[in-house]
Order: sequence, then C-alpha cells, then structure tokens
Amino acid sequence: MNMQASLQASIQAAVEASKKISVDDSPPVNASPPVYSQLVDPVDAVPFPHNFSSDDDVVFKNISDRAMTFKLSMSKFNVNVKDVDRTVEYGAGHVTKRLFKGTDNLVAKAAAAYGALYTYVHDNTLPWDVGVRIVNATFFKEFSAQVRVLRAECERVVSLVEADWGNIKAADFRRMEQIGIATNNPDLAKWSDYPDDIGACYSVTTYIEPIAQTSSIDPRWGVDPSDVEEYNQRLRDANTNSGKHVVSNLIAPQEAAIAKLSVPIGSDNDTFRATLIGNMVGVADRMSRANVCDDPAIAQQITDLSSLAGKLDANHDILRNSQTARNQAVADISSLVNQMRGFA
Repeated sequence: MNMQASLQASIQAAVEASKKISVDDSPPVNASPPVYSQLVDPVDAVPFPHNFSSDDDVVFKNISDRAMTFKLSMSKFNVNVKDVDRTVEYGAGHVTKRLFKGTDNLVAKAAAAYGALYTYVHDNTLPWDVGVRIVNATFFKEFSAQVRVLRAECERVVSLVEADWGNIKAADFRRMEQIGIATNNPDLAKWSDYPDDIGACYSVTTYIEPIAQTSSIDPRWGVDPSDVEEYNQRLRDANTNSGKHVVSNLIAPQEAAIAKLSVPIGSDNDTFRATLIGNMVGVADRMSRANVCDDPAIAQQITDLSSLAGKLDANHDILRNSQTARNQAVADISSLVNQMRGFA
C-alpha cells in the first residue's frame, strides 16, 4: 500500500469509528474529508481549490500544494508472439516470432502513438510511487492538454486499425507464410496469432489524485497523531527525493555530452551533432516545469544548466570544428556536473 493510500485507509477507519460516538453536530472548521482518487479526463480535472487572482498570487506550502499525482495505464497489441512449435522442438526457453515487422503498417503506427504518449508523461513528470508520477501544479494545465492531444492520436490510429483489421492481418499472415517457406518453417503463420477483436487489445486510462493533506483532518476522527506525523515525514522525503530525481535527469545528458566532446577532432566517432546540446537544453526546459521541490538550490541547478546549454547551443559550428572550444565545453560541463552531484 502506498503512502497516500495508507493514510487514507486510517482516516476512513477512523470515520467509521466516529459514527458510533456522540459528537457536536456543528460543522467542524476546515474539516473536509480527504479526496479519493477517481477516473477522470486530466483536462477536465480541477487541480486545486485555491482562488488565485493571478499566477503571481500562488504561494506553495508543501508538496501536497505544489503537485498532483498522475497515473497512466496503457495496453496495446503485443507483436511478439510465442512460436509454440519451435519452442517444443528446441525444448528450452521460449522462441518468439515478430508480427507486423517494420514501421510502414498501422499496427506499428499505433505502437508509435502509444510510445509518444508514454514518453511525454515520463519526460515531464517525476516518480512518486510504483507506477505513479507527480505533476507540477503550475504546469498541470499545459501537461494535461498535451496528454489529451497524444491520447486522441492513439485513439485515432487504433480506430484505423479496427476499421481495416481484416485486410491488415491478412497481409501480415501472407508475409509470415513467405518467411515460413523461406526458412523451412511451414507452420510459422497461424491465424490464431491474430485476435478477432483487435480493439480490445488497446486501451489508455489516466488517473489523477490530489496528494492528501493532513492539515484538514478533523481531530475528532481519531486518527493517531503518529500516523499523521509518519505521513508528513513521507511527504518531506518525497520533496527531497523529487529534487534528487530532477538533478539526476539534469546530469544524464551532460555526461553524454562530456563523453562525446572528449573525443579529439580527427578521431573515429568525433562527429558533433546538434542534438548533443539540444538534449541538455530540452532536459533543462522539462525539469523547470516538472520540478516540485521547494529547495531553491535545485531550481538554481536548472537555471545554471539552462544558461550553459543556451550558450553552447548558439555555437554549434565552433564546437564542430574547434578542439579548443570542445575542451572548454567539456571543462564547463564537467564543473557543473560536479556541482550537481552534491544534490543527487
């Protein structure tokens, strides 16, 4: 059971117990029950109940004010299927065969759409619990809007697969037959490898849940103070860990840049590509929106990388042709990485 579910279970048990005792019927001050997760469209969700007149009025207190939890659940057709005949023949392990090989078919395009959604969610959020991510509240509207766009693309491509599934699977069956003939494996192609209802193989579900706050718990519910303090400590730990995850994300593309730029010009694999620096620019931009840690030093690391990457991004030609410029870039990036390692 994750940290939020544990506290909520304690609260619910306490609420049930409180029904058996007599209490003042007047409504308690600031005592709303915790909000439980529900299946919703991320764009239609209202992240926080605050009434802000402008973005400048936002004052965050703890991670439960600064972030929402987000879960993406997906399933798609698995093109890697067990070759039962060959597995039995070899008598060890599992032999698989690949259906719909290549990228020029609708099944592959559906997989690419699902991959784009998954990548966007993971690139713009931070880990919270197993299978659960956290989204910065100030970025939530933009994030959820893009999730909707990517999810709609998944549904669009899958609808095309469903509409022409008979022809699509027949074409791939013939391809597998030809491979079977060429490899002396006449039983390679099997109609049973292709589901009748392909639409049932695909699904996308999103879950949004506010992070439970202990400040609004009515003492009359009887929740043990030690449980509340334990949960608060977990929130504090989550705040610290989110900062560490941000820094780890910042360091990764820098280490890749150091390794590549350290190769002397004229040597094998010395080719400079703009994406090397672009990856640094991109991660700084993503982490500036994903960061939910209240430590200003973490925000400064993002600013420092953004500044350095921006400078390098404006000098591609120099980095491509000048060994001196590459050496200086390696020194500057290495210095920043060493600084960041103190936070990772």
